[in-house]
Amino acid sequence: RLIEADAKAQGLRSSASLSPGESDWSVKEQGVLFGLLDTSGIGVSLTPSMIMQPLKSLSLIIGRGRNPLGVEDASNCDFCSIKDRCAHRKRRAA
Repeated sequence: RLIEADAKAQGLRSSASLSPGESDWSVKEQGVLFGLLDTSGIGVSLTPSMIMQPLKSLSLIIGRGRNPLGVEDASNCDFCSIKDRCAHRKRRAA
């Protein structure tokens, strides 16, 4: 929400966020993100099985721009393959 608010303050739009391993986006794509970024300065590394270390790390992509970007005003839950039976989603909606 912070990124979304910042984009809005700059007159930009933002898309929903998605992370490798969510929905149909394979966790194997984590390697693509790490190939684009130097994460050594923040102490995050990628194992051969594409798991980030430390384990509580998170990567995601959010589009920002002046034109509409995919699905706006959505959350990653909207794209999740288990959204109909997810206990976390039910707690969030309450």
